[in-house]
Amino acid sequence: MKSTVTANYATPDFLGTPAVPIPPELLAQVPRRIVAKNSSAWPAKAWRVEQWAMLAVLIAATVYVLIYEYLWSTASIVSGVVQDKHVHTGERNSKRHLIYYSFPSNQTILHDTGEVDSMFYDSIAIGDSVRVRTMEFQSARISQLLDSSWKDGDYTGFAWTLIFGVVIALPVSVLRSRWVAMNQRHLITTGVPAVARVTRVTSRSLRPEWPVAFEFVTADGCTRVGASKRVVIDPKSPAMKIGDSIVILYDSIRPSRVEVYSAMAYTAAQVSSPTPV
Repeated sequence: MKSTVTANYATPDFLGTPAVPIPPELLAQVPRRIVAKNSSAWPAKAWRVEQWAMLAVLIAATVYVLIYEYLWSTASIVSGVVQDKHVHTGERNSKRHLIYYSFPSNQTILHDTGEVDSMFYDSIAIGDSVRVRTMEFQSARISQLLDSSWKDGDYTGFAWTLIFGVVIALPVSVLRSRWVAMNQRHLITTGVPAVARVTRVTSRSLRPEWPVAFEFVTADGCTRVGASKRVVIDPKSPAMKIGDSIVILYDSIRPSRVEVYSAMAYTAAQVSSPTPV
């Protein structure tokens, strides 16, 4: 359903005549009937994109951990010798502690380099014996130093952090979207419509969400301040700016419970005109 709210209306006389009309379906007798917007509408799409992105990260991190652990479970452990050691200083004085070592493989001596933690680097000397985990992967022999807490090329710790983070964040996102939907249905059904003036807009270039602050006048004449952190603006619509008028719905008992009507995932059902006799 296309909203009747339009953008880019200046409202110098905010307490006077509103610059945008309140949609007629919001003037209907309460409780109003609710109509869900198309599932591809921006409010619903934003939640789905966020949750599907989290799910994709969870799957990718889990697959990485499983493949990594499976491959290294087939590796063999041999004794290697430290040939050299070096501290590489990069940008912003970042340091990498590198160990050059050799190890036997199929009756030959191979050489490799591993990045280790600073404590292991200080405790090892050239000529010392080290444990090396090695395996053949895609016709190449790869190896790791076992005695250091830092394994060069081992990102399983980071992957596990992603997994635990998403396992916590995904249910929170789902519950939050359900709570927002429940609140929106309540306001659509019994909320009081009003015209608000935008007082602050924060643009997000990478996400279609605009945190918006606004002020509005309630039915008892009090000026209230509201904010919405997830006003999703269709890219095809004109940019929202300070001074624009927007239609909002607020709770008559708790005016702080307020939502921007055009950004809701639901709309009120259109009021049917009486059929002439």
